[in-house]
Amino acid sequence: SSIAPISFEWCIAGLSIFSIIVTLGGMKVIGYTDVFQVLVLIIGGLVTTYIALTTVGEYFGVGKDAIAGFKVLMKEAPEHFKMIIPRPDETSSQNDINKYLTFPGVLSYAAGIWIINLNYWGCNQYITQRALGADLQTARTGILFAGFLKLLMPLIVMLPGIAAFVLYKGGHLEQLVGGKDGAYSAILTFLPTGLKGLSVAALTAAIVASLAGKVNSISTIYTLDIHKKYFNKEATEKNQVYVGRA
Repeated sequence: SSIAPISFEWCIAGLSIFSIIVTLGGMKVIGYTDVFQVLVLIIGGLVTTYIALTTVGEYFGVGKDAIAGFKVLMKEAPEHFKMIIPRPDETSSQNDINKYLTFPGVLSYAAGIWIINLNYWGCNQYITQRALGADLQTARTGILFAGFLKLLMPLIVMLPGIAAFVLYKGGHLEQLVGGKDGAYSAILTFLPTGLKGLSVAALTAAIVASLAGKVNSISTIYTLDIHKKYFNKEATEKNQVYVGRA
């Protein structure tokens, strides 16, 4: 809504209708949509981060350079980089040492996010339904690969967010609308036209694939656990497919 001149309500209506149409194609269509959006979101996300950092460098007079832009972020918003508890030294209090022992450094992020996300991907009905559309080996390696991709989140999502904060604080992000929630879309306005369109297409695909996956999951739960158990115990597979689509 903040990138294209389309009202919020029409965005919701359009995405909802599109999701229903995609769902009718079954898990195969949802799977192909996922592959497309993941590729574009990662490539587009990395480019967005690079452009955000070079834009920060340019506006703060240190040159159109990503490394220089990152140093500006560290200088202008140091509190935004204190997600990882630093290693204690001789001046640290016992409280700081206890915190570090509980949550030790950057490796805890690398290991912890796998545990959190594998719990979600391994136990969530609509995710496992997607995964088991393939053979078991592919499902397992796919979930592990998704865990690896999740490690890129700070680079793809958090850095552009911090860049948006620094640019806004410096008065260089007039296009920010809708408060903090509009930060990422404001950063996308710095992208060249073609890449901006591709990023919007990928974001749309991500929303639609997620909605379609959930709708497909809900229809499966209803068809197998309610319709077949209580309304039509003799339902054929063909009948179940029709009920699920309906």
